[in-house]
Amino acid sequence: MSRQTDASSPAPASGAATGAVSAASRDRRNWIFWTVVALFAVLYAQDLFQAVTDAFGVPADLEALNALRAEAELPPIAVPWVPIIVNLALPPLVFGAALVISWRRSALVTALVFATGLGLVAVLTLDMYMVAGLLVT
Repeated sequence: MSRQTDASSPAPASGAATGAVSAASRDRRNWIFWTVVALFAVLYAQDLFQAVTDAFGVPADLEALNALRAEAELPPIAVPWVPIIVNLALPPLVFGAALVISWRRSALVTALVFATGLGLVAVLTLDMYMVAGLLVT
């Protein structure tokens, strides 16, 4: 058997062709990854919005309550700043940690990491409400 080197014989697959397929697959994975990240960013942003609302609403509510307590000659209630600040810091910190952990992972793993982080934020936010409730009453 002799090797034919003419132009009519099929050439072996070149690295450029497999590189193009690999690049297309990588682009699709990146697109799916960033879509999952964007969907969870909206959920984390909602939790952050709630924390910002509480940061402005709780002191205002306590000020009105303290005015009523002053009329009844009761001691004022202090604003629970530590739980409010922790509640403000949680969503961005957990989102950043989830992004770092899920970097270069599949879309399913990314979704699971972000869902776990969102659950953690929800539990810690509820804990902050409980701590603030204990501090207020």
